[in-house]
Amino acid sequence: MKPEFERRAIETALVHELPAKARWMINGTSLDFSFGLRELPDEVSSAATFNLIVFGLQDFAEGGGAQTWLCVFGLDGSVKGLDPDRDEPIFLLNSSVQQFVRTFWILNEYLAKQLSLPRDCEIRLQTVDPEAYPKSDWKLLVECLRRG
Repeated sequence: MKPEFERRAIETALVHELPAKARWMINGTSLDFSFGLRELPDEVSSAATFNLIVFGLQDFAEGGGAQTWLCVFGLDGSVKGLDPDRDEPIFLLNSSVQQFVRTFWILNEYLAKQLSLPRDCEIRLQTVDPEAYPKSDWKLLVECLRRG
């Protein structure tokens, strides 16, 4: 994907398909999302040597846990998280912005209302992004909720 196309796809998703903010509850702890194009802070940008377009932030436990930058990886258009405090600071979420949006809304339907995920949720998520889901952080989240 060309960078200008990626930026337009992200801007469209931000304006028309994603909320400005969302809060999910993960086993009693908040996971807050804020969406909007932004720059990485200096202390984070040195860790990001890839062509990333940052379109959001994910904050676990109101600043007491992980803070993840949501990014589109410019080489292939995949959506990845960037958390410099992790052993692997860049990790996969989805294969594309559109698959991220679809995945987000499936999970938001339940987690924003503090509801348990239905039995078919994992199948639905895998159907949205069969290539990425098995190795994505979304899968780890669903597994955590199932154990929770």
